[in-house]
Amino acid sequence: MDSNQYVIEVLNVVKQFQNTYQCFKDTFSNKMPPNDKNDGTIPLMLYHKNGNLVEEVGIDGEESGVGSFTSYFFRVEEIDPTANKAIMTLIKPFDMGSKPTLDLTELYRLEKTFIFIEVKLEHISAVQCISPRLMNRALPIIEPKWES
Repeated sequence: MDSNQYVIEVLNVVKQFQNTYQCFKDTFSNKMPPNDKNDGTIPLMLYHKNGNLVEEVGIDGEESGVGSFTSYFFRVEEIDPTANKAIMTLIKPFDMGSKPTLDLTELYRLEKTFIFIEVKLEHISAVQCISPRLMNRALPIIEPKWES
């Protein structure tokens, strides 16, 4: 099995987990925590054969006021093994100050967009899944410290 088949197999497993979670959530929505905003997205990063991260640019809508942004993070939407490609959603990375970031040490939250891209899988050598807890993560509430 070549590395391309492994990439396709991993993406298929990720897609199955996303579908299973969404089905579970749809069935048991009344049992889910009210603050569960995740739609089952398993964010992932893709690596080129040369070891560099796959980086894509997205044009953002008016609501967030960001304009364009760059991201290393994706969500699997469709996989076409015969054409050796996948359709993915671009995921926007934010730091703790809710500013877009590419610095992985500053990453605090990920937000799914409606920007779809096509990825040719022959150029991909590895897939790294990221914690789904980063999706739509709320900022912590920091209370002022009062001295008595």
